Parts: sequence; structure tokens; C-alpha cells
Amino acid sequence: PNEDCPVPILPLTSVKRDVEGRIDEMFSDGITHINYGLVWGWRVLSPDQPFTQGVPYDNREFSKAIVLMTDGENFYSNFSFGAYGFLFDGNLGTTNRFAAVRELNARTATVCSNIKEKGIIIYTITFQVSSFNVQDLMQKCATDPSKYFNSPDSNTLERTFRAIGRELSNLRIG
Repeated sequence: PNEDCPVPILPLTSVKRDVEGRIDEMFSDGITHINYGLVWGWRVLSPDQPFTQGVPYDNREFSKAIVLMTDGENFYSNFSFGAYGFLFDGNLGTTNRFAAVRELNARTATVCSNIKEKGIIIYTITFQVSSFNVQDLMQKCATDPSKYFNSPDSNTLERTFRAIGRELSNLRIG
């Protein structure tokens, strides 16, 4: 089941070398289930199991933030084993690819709303994504429109991450 996502998630850490090492292990391959990645990001920030490094949600000394980047749209096919099994298993309530993608988009929107209700800041980035549907979904997922970034190329992506880093640093200092 982890064939397309073989790099385990890294619990919260302040060891930059560990974070960079884990990033270096990652690669882009397979299918996209945006909501699934977003849920795991939320779990890492949560003070609850399966990760317990996160501070309580009401701790005013800390700001929690997720930076969600996607290079594609939610996708499902009969030939790909994803987080919900195979499409023909019907685990999303359908075996129709287009209906499954609509369900994945709806689940992504729900997860975004639930995370924001917990006071977590969401930054979203679309990288080389031409789909207006995905761009719209990510813009609505962001905490506010200023936290959505469309990055059509690597230079823009680098500037985007620097801008987010500056904003997060200001939150921490403030």
C-alpha cells in the first residue's frame, strides 16, 4: 500500500538536518489524494495520537501552520492503488473515476475547513498546475486568499517558500 508513498512521515522536530534528509528522500510518483496528505499534516501538528509532539490547540505561545503544496489534482483510476484501495473497490462510494475525483475534492474541502476551525493556518501552493479547478480548491483551502500561491515555475516556487518563511518568522517573533 505504500508503493507510491514509501517515505515515512517525520514527526515534529527542530533538527533541520533531519527535515532536509527526509525531503531529499521524497519523490513525485503515483496518484494524488490531497486530502490524505493534508490529514497527515494535521495529525503531526495535533497533540493527540498517533503523534504527540504538538502543543495543545489553545496554547497561545505557538502558532500552528500547514504548508500544502500540490503538483497535481486529485486522481483515481482502476489501475492505481491509492489511499482508498482500488477504484473498483468502491471505497469512495462509487466506482466511477469522475465521481471519485469529485468525492476526493469534497473531502479535501472538508478537511481544510476542519483544520481552519482548529485555528491552524493553512498556506497552499499549486506548483505547475494548470487546472483552474485545483487552483480554486487550493485558494479556498488556504486560511485566506493571501495564503494561496500559484507557482508556475521553480523560481516562483522558491520565492513563494521564502515569503511563507518570512511570514511564519514574523508570527513567531510577534
